[in-house]
Amino acid sequence: MKKEQWGVLLARGAAMVITILVWPRSVDGQSDRELAASDAMLVAPMVAFVPGIASPERTLTLRYGAWAYHQNEPLRSSVAVTFGDSIRIGAVALTVGYISPACKGCDASAVTLAEWERPLVSLLGLRLGAGFGRMMGNKGSGASFSASLPLTWRGQGAALLIHPTVIVAGLESTRSQSRAVRPGLAAALQFEGERLVGQAGAQAIALRGTGISFGGGLGWRL
Repeated sequence: MKKEQWGVLLARGAAMVITILVWPRSVDGQSDRELAASDAMLVAPMVAFVPGIASPERTLTLRYGAWAYHQNEPLRSSVAVTFGDSIRIGAVALTVGYISPACKGCDASAVTLAEWERPLVSLLGLRLGAGFGRMMGNKGSGASFSASLPLTWRGQGAALLIHPTVIVAGLESTRSQSRAVRPGLAAALQFEGERLVGQAGAQAIALRGTGISFGGGLGWRL
């Protein structure tokens, strides 16, 4: 199968799965377990930001994200800076970001995320991530980990990412302790110039009627 056919097939598959995941569902009668899982993901940077495509060169990227747990919840905005590079053992990236509060009286958070990725076969790779987040006002902190099998198709001046993942997160706050393991799926399209790199995408996480995030970024090759 040609690379162009692979790209079309992957894009259609991602669109179908994301549509199923984000189809509106009832959030009434949520269990305590579901609510605890949502809390655990509050300061997980891999939830707040749509995954980016691993950089084969040294790159500095400004990123923006907007996300919510379900269609009736206010959006949380997120901003971050990511430094990415390629080393002997694979591509690495470090992200430092800020998650704004979703409501009056809610807490903003500062987050960091370290990622490593290396190719396995052809289009398929392995990505591991470790994140940390802290609520402002010393009201809580949490750690998160992710394992992903990204599919990356590169063409002339563009790249497509299909990113299935599993996220493990925990949060200890003044109110409670929460733990959760949730699957997710993201799709992102990247446009590459001589020095500039632009990206936009969406991600769905299995949380309270499905958490959905949108985001993008603009990067510079250093």
